[in-house]
Amino acid sequence: MAVERRQPYNPRYVVESRHDRPFTASRKHNALGHPMRLEIDGGVKAENIGDIARAGADTFVAGSAIFGSSDYAATNRAMRERIAR
Repeated sequence: MAVERRQPYNPRYVVESRHDRPFTASRKHNALGHPMRLEIDGGVKAENIGDIARAGADTFVAGSAIFGSSDYAATNRAMRERIAR
């Protein structure tokens, strides 16, 4: 049995470089009637979550952004507002 070695997927790289491949794949699957969820884990913060959402992500992991803030609720509100824009 052959084992294919792949580069590990690095979500931080996607966010920081604006590499569009995962977003393009998500859009294609959705257009074909095969909904695909796209989660971004790493580098997500209130300042960039709106851009990430508009690029096609629908699930976000933002632990450091929330738990590193002094007001969890305010940070969560700010993120939700930027996603809704």
